[in-house]
Amino acid sequence: MKITNRFHNNWDKLFSIILIIIAIVYDISPADVIPDIIPFAGLFDDFFVTLLIIINIFLKWRKKK
Repeated sequence: MKITNRFHNNWDKLFSIILIIIAIVYDISPADVIPDIIPFAGLFDDFFVTLLIIINIFLKWRKKK
């Protein structure tokens, strides 16, 4: 049982790091779902992806405590 919990804890940490990297790459990359040329919509999709990832990580962190 302890080995399984340790595996899930490590996997959760790795998954969180991967999500953060994906958010950073998506925010920096010029290829977006909505181009950044469109005044507010282009920035909103970057913000939305980053916000979803932050909420996901926060909920996982809160669930563990």
